[in-house]
Amino acid sequence: MEQARLERLMHAMILLADNTRYSVGDLAERLEVSEQTVSRYIKLFKEKGIEIDDNDGIKSIRRMSPFFKLFFDLLCFNDIEAAMLLKGIDSLDETNPVKQTLRNKISRFAEFKLLAQTIEVPQISVNIQALSDAIRQQKQVVLKDYASANSETTRDRLVEPFRFELNFIQLWCYDPEDQKNKLFKIARIGRVEVLDTAWKFEPLHDAGYTDIFRMNSSHTVQYQLKLNVRAANLLLEEYPAAAAYLTKTDNTHWLLDAPICSVYGIGRFVMGLMDDIEVIKPKDFVDFLKRHCKDGYTKMKKWRFGTNNS
Repeated sequence: MEQARLERLMHAMILLADNTRYSVGDLAERLEVSEQTVSRYIKLFKEKGIEIDDNDGIKSIRRMSPFFKLFFDLLCFNDIEAAMLLKGIDSLDETNPVKQTLRNKISRFAEFKLLAQTIEVPQISVNIQALSDAIRQQKQVVLKDYASANSETTRDRLVEPFRFELNFIQLWCYDPEDQKNKLFKIARIGRVEVLDTAWKFEPLHDAGYTDIFRMNSSHTVQYQLKLNVRAANLLLEEYPAAAAYLTKTDNTHWLLDAPICSVYGIGRFVMGLMDDIEVIKPKDFVDFLKRHCKDGYTKMKKWRFGTNNS
């Protein structure tokens, strides 16, 4: 009996640490226990010093808590182990959906410097190494000449980097200027300047949820799509993390049932494959697609092909 309880506690810890959003009811269903039992587990974790976040009823372990730092230190691979694992993973075909999943897992536990050496673009590799040093030393950095897609500006950004995301594609930082946590694209950083200034806002560091379309938010909405074989294959090739949320319903169709942060990521994908995808829910997403298709058609009518508009 005690062993079964310990297994459920470990399973609960894994679910709470996962990059998925679970309510107490969701956890109870997955653990096959009552909601009262889940609440007791969470209370026990808190008593043992494991920090639990609660965002609108969604429970999760705070990844920057002392518990997680100790946990990662214990599981960190040494250089030889990580190099051997990376060599095997890199031998997989680029279209293999497991490849990026494995690299993401390695990136959580291995030395970032070693992983940075596998990045083919020299400046990106240098930037990742500098950022990994800053994270380890808990230093502020300046992202020199950062090109922001949101503000359409290129300027220096003073931030506190604390976690890589999505196989070095993005970086979680606390932005003192805007006083909130943000994701920065590694490829948009011109150069990294590591400062002597230590972190000042560590208690505020909090990595949000990143969905399969690489959009991030503190809240998610459950989306369901029916995809044919073509759409399912393209989804896995472009967004390998989607494999965990795909279920085959018959010989020619798949169901995508996934938590989504922003309508824009999934919207871009669906609008490119309108003949291959059926939206099941939410209804608001259907309204979004109709509105954007109409707006797009209106804009296309203004285009002038074969003329010089300068």
